[in-house]
Amino acid sequence: MAFQDASGLLRRKIRNYRVQGHRCQTLYSVPEAWHESKARRNATQSSRRRCGRLPKPDLVPTAKIARRAGLAAGTLFTYFANKEKLLNELYLELKIEVYRKVDTNFPRKANLERRARHVWSSLLDWAIEFPDKRKVSAQLNVSDLITPETRMRAAAERGMIEVTLGELESRSALRGLPAGFASAVMVAMQEAMMDFIAREPKRREELIERGFQVFWRALR
Repeated sequence: MAFQDASGLLRRKIRNYRVQGHRCQTLYSVPEAWHESKARRNATQSSRRRCGRLPKPDLVPTAKIARRAGLAAGTLFTYFANKEKLLNELYLELKIEVYRKVDTNFPRKANLERRARHVWSSLLDWAIEFPDKRKVSAQLNVSDLITPETRMRAAAERGMIEVTLGELESRSALRGLPAGFASAVMVAMQEAMMDFIAREPKRREELIERGFQVFWRALR
């Protein structure tokens, strides 16, 4: 799945430069490339459906990514120095996408419970709406190819997620526990919640809310 997303990212990069008439550089130097139009997003989703899947992004051959993107293998290196650069860009793109989802209509002035509920439900909504992206993101999370620098850049985009989880860490139930415990608990519970929602999709909203109540009581 990371393979097909990487192919889609490469296609978008080429399209951006062809439209703008620029010489090819790394994506880091083109901030506007992150702001895809609806048509580009639709094209990306279409390419994901057409492309094949491989279980581990580290094992995806560069030539196969290029071929699915409609390029000769050597042409890929015009846009990315190597496969590692491509997967790091993909990791960062997916992180920014989900963080922006959470940031939309974030209740910044609300109490902690309401803000935590917003983080909980927004992350679940994105994961349920884009299951393939969620799987890719999870694969890249544990990939040795993602550099500490890229992880730091992604973490810097967490914004209100980081603030909210930081406040949860200070609650009495979590005192003395390792940093990041609240986030780890949330992720684990959301993984379980998605399994149950997949079995009973009609109860999606109910399960999301009741799952949050269990999370909130556990950390209160």
